[in-house]
Amino acid sequence: MTNTTTTAAVIALGRHDRGDDAAGLLVADILKRRLPHDVTVVAAPAGLADLTDVWWHDVVFVIDALRPGHEPGAVHRFDPAAGDPPAPRCGLHELSLADVVTGARTRDVPPRKVVVIGIEGRWFTAQAGMSPEVCGAVHDVADEIVGAVAR
Repeated sequence: MTNTTTTAAVIALGRHDRGDDAAGLLVADILKRRLPHDVTVVAAPAGLADLTDVWWHDVVFVIDALRPGHEPGAVHRFDPAAGDPPAPRCGLHELSLADVVTGARTRDVPPRKVVVIGIEGRWFTAQAGMSPEVCGAVHDVADEIVGAVAR
């Protein structure tokens, strides 16, 4: 019998002290409570983390806040395998979404699928709170990932 179990991981980037930049980290906090224990969830404050152990998973979700460009709270999905451009660098941490995707591609056995999710923020200043639009998007993205992992 063939094992058809799909493994999944989540990488969340951000900074808690910069308003909406914490969006990815808050998604990770929710997912740590809602996902099965065999799903790896890595919260990378300021983008500093050893992500080596994440890339062996079949599916990797990468979440970060994006600089405002459209509506705060808007959720964008990027498919690197389809040639979608990497999300714009937020600029508040050393590791960007593009860096993470590049890291996945350079692995000997990259994930079968990388799903990049960016949440557009409103406020990125020091000690700012999270905007209501981004708070709502955080919960929507967490629900989306829980549903995707369950399938």
